[in-house]
Amino acid sequence: MTELETQVLLEAFAKALKAERTSQNLTQEELAQRARLSARYISYLETNRYQPKLETIGQICSGLGLSLSDFTKKIERAYPAEGKSQKAE
Repeated sequence: MTELETQVLLEAFAKALKAERTSQNLTQEELAQRARLSARYISYLETNRYQPKLETIGQICSGLGLSLSDFTKKIERAYPAEGKSQKAE
């Protein structure tokens, strides 16, 4: 994965996180409490300032009441086709 592809993927993560949080009518503080993270860290993730660890993604999924698989699907939907690498045939 190129640096650009990684950046696009992180932007998709941030977009999916914020969209899911707001669709559940949760504040950053409420999600942070549920996920055992700080509200500032949630803010940094939603604005693409930090790259989350897998453990953190798991905590967020738990806080949102989603499986890792379901949240990954939401990230994939936010990931634009032009950001995905094209395999040579």
